[in-house]
Amino acid sequence: MNQERLFPLTSDELVACVKREIALRERVYPKWISAGRMTQEKANHEIRCMRAVLNIVEEYFDAQITE
Repeated sequence: MNQERLFPLTSDELVACVKREIALRERVYPKWISAGRMTQEKANHEIRCMRAVLNIVEEYFDAQITE
């Protein structure tokens, strides 16, 4: 499969996007927890998931560089 079709964005753009999403969740989730919209456990889980996505994206592109 054509890598260009899979990733039309640069690695820097994808990493920055995921980092922005993590920062957004870190800002918004405390308000949601206070309002009863989300539990602390759910917030922790969702942020851990996005950090895992960040690690996967960074590792993928690091592996592409070393190939």
